[in-house]
Amino acid sequence: MSEELMAAVEAEKTELLAERQKYQADQLRAAERIAQVDRELHALDVWEDARTGKPAPNGHDVESRHPRRSGVRADVLDVIERRVKETGEGVTRGDILEAMGLHGDKSGEMSVSNALTALLKRRRVVRENGRYIPAHDATVLRQA
Repeated sequence: MSEELMAAVEAEKTELLAERQKYQADQLRAAERIAQVDRELHALDVWEDARTGKPAPNGHDVESRHPRRSGVRADVLDVIERRVKETGEGVTRGDILEAMGLHGDKSGEMSVSNALTALLKRRRVVRENGRYIPAHDATVLRQA
């Protein structure tokens, strides 16, 4: 392959990765806005129920009306799995923020932190020496 063609392919790849990061950031902002709207809807439901004398809904009812989205968790897990597969090493929070184009975006950084906490609680990832590893790869990487 000629150097010119390789450079063109690399430039296109860089452009596509930048576009992907932009759309991931847009998706994150949309998910955060959806969560905010869900909270406001819930508050209005509770207010209306209190005004009419109906019992307030429990958490299960709220979730059935407004299902939880885990797009950020899926994106974070995807970044971790991809990086571990490529490098054979765990991934830092900073690496994840960089891969998702969220450095300096406070709400985006908080969403990633929340997603990491949820993934740890659900034992989808493990943290070793400040690096995140998919739980299914942890044993294999420890033996290597």
